Amino acid sequence: MSVWCWGGGISCYTHFDSRDPDTNSNYGLIEGGQFDMGATMWDERDRYIRNSPIFDFHKIKAPVLIFQGTRDHLCHAEAGPMFSSLKRLDKTAQLVLYDEEHYKGSWRHENIEDFY
Repeated sequence: MSVWCWGGGISCYTHFDSRDPDTNSNYGLIEGGQFDMGATMWDERDRYIRNSPIFDFHKIKAPVLIFQGTRDHLCHAEAGPMFSSLKRLDKTAQLVLYDEEHYKGSWRHENIEDFY
């Protein structure tokens, strides 16, 4: 399973970045942009729930590896909730954190090597 901001679901929609609290919304991206949900989360609640992978985590059978750059400004709040949800469901999951940004092209060689 590959999930960017949980597939355009609730987590991505409510993304908050304390470094820029006035302009950090993903509303346009989710409502009409890349994910084209077509409405707000409050207008189409069930659609957002159906689009959020977390509600299907109980179906996961394979082990899950989650990696995260701790300085990732886009998805910094994603890895922890995914990992804790999987652990609560007694799924096999491993969380690996790197002191890096979002884009792997800027990561230090030793972390890229470890990642691969």
